[in-house]
Amino acid sequence: MAISQWLALCAICLLGAASPGPSLAVVLQSTLSGSRRAGIATAMGHGFGVAFYALLTVCGLGILVAGLPVLYATIKLAGAAYLLWLAFCAWRAGEPDAAELPSSGRTGFRRGALVALLNPKLAIFMLALFSQFLAPDAGLLHAAILVVTAGAIDALWYTAIALAAGTTAVQRGLTRRAPVLNRCFAILLAALAAWVIATTL
Repeated sequence: MAISQWLALCAICLLGAASPGPSLAVVLQSTLSGSRRAGIATAMGHGFGVAFYALLTVCGLGILVAGLPVLYATIKLAGAAYLLWLAFCAWRAGEPDAAELPSSGRTGFRRGALVALLNPKLAIFMLALFSQFLAPDAGLLHAAILVVTAGAIDALWYTAIALAAGTTAVQRGLTRRAPVLNRCFAILLAALAAWVIATTL
């Protein structure tokens, strides 16, 4: 792959990662309820999920997901259900007398991976993206570069978000406002879930 092609791929992947959505809310909420480490683990998990969808697309399975409306809708509804569960957890964390909900690195990684894997729009995005860069005669190395680049840029973007949100000054301010912020995250995640359900059914 030419360096100019790779830079174009990086730019598109970065724009895709930077677009606001449930992933951003989950990374921020993990950082708030746990720590910077939990936020970074969530970022890593999300990058893993993106890389997995990239791998499926390179293998041609992304076309299968995009071409089967029932499968696509099922994954979307499963994703909405998971967002509702995260909203419930965030709402509980916002209760004044609630015990702090644990948010370990393992929990954060799982959250990030599931948010990505239960978002079939990633498969559509990868199809549109990789169609510009994956030639029929492309070798294994070319495909590996596509997959690693997509996953790494996504993970690095959300890691930067977690690092920024986890700085001492920001963390101190977030901690003071934790109950209100957790309630806001809960409402945002529930609204996103409702939008997914409304656009799917």
